[in-house]
Formats: sequence, C-alpha cells, structure tokens
Amino acid sequence: MTAGSGPEGTIRPLVIERPELQSMPRRLGWAAVTALAWMVWVYVWVPVASALAWALELHFVYRHMVVLGGFEAFVGSLRFFAGGVALIACALIGWAKVQEMRFGGRSRRGSRAPVGVEHLARHYRVDDRELAVWRSAQCLAVTHDEHGAIVAVEVLDAPAPAPERGAAARLAVAG
Repeated sequence: MTAGSGPEGTIRPLVIERPELQSMPRRLGWAAVTALAWMVWVYVWVPVASALAWALELHFVYRHMVVLGGFEAFVGSLRFFAGGVALIACALIGWAKVQEMRFGGRSRRGSRAPVGVEHLARHYRVDDRELAVWRSAQCLAVTHDEHGAIVAVEVLDAPAPAPERGAAARLAVAG
C-alpha cells in the first residue's frame, strides 16, 4: 500500500491537505520552521535592498532613525500606543463580561408573531377576500398615492413593465 492510499485502492487526502490531522505541537513546530525560513529569505535580500536604497539616495532614513535618535522616539511612541490598545482591549473585554452576566447563555432575539391576513387587510384598509386574491397571485401592479397608501392593485398574468405613475388600474381599492 502506498502513502496516501487507503483500503481497496481508495485514495485518502494527504496530511498536507488536511492540517487538522496533525497534532498541535507538530503544526506549531512547522509554523516556526516556516517563519524562520521566511526570516532567512528576507535577510538574504537585505544587502540588495540596502544597495538599492543608497542608489536611490534614501539614506535620510538612516540619518533620522540612527544619527538623530529617531528610533528611541519610535520605541517611546510604541509604548504609548500599546497602552492605548491595552486600555481599549480591557474596555471591550469588560463590556463583553457585563453582557455575559446580564444575559448568560440566553438569546435576546425572539421571533415576531406572524402577521395574519386580517391584520394586513386592516392596516392597508382593504377587503380580506381581495387581499387573499392578491397574496395568491404571482404578479401584481400596485399603484400608490403621494403618501404611500394603496390606490389600486392590478393582478397580472405574466410579468409586465411597471405601469406609469398615476396610471388607471382595473381594481380600485376602497378607501
């Protein structure tokens, strides 16, 4: 039996395609090896990048960061920003803990009660029977007035272009 093949000649996925099959220490170890390889790769290109920077007269970065002591100011700024990030993180974690204490494992979201035909008919001021016909239709042309109230409804057999604003309808709604 060859690597990657299962019983009766079936092919199993290789470990590289299923990293969850590896143990956590092994995954972390290979992640560290990969990170080290990338650092070596970047380090190999540092002389080329340095020569290119000097050729393009980008030596002002060296002057500001090394000669004028800009690196110490940068580290000081990092400390200040790290404190701000820690403060925000503490506030967010505190808020999450308060919400957890308030609601525990309960879900605050509940489903709304279904809207019945009677309620819809009363809301739109239409007859229950007409609303039932409209709900069973596949295509409707609804005309509204300037305040959004239903003025007329036309049951269409097939989809048609939208009627022009204010066009007459066959079925007027009692207002």
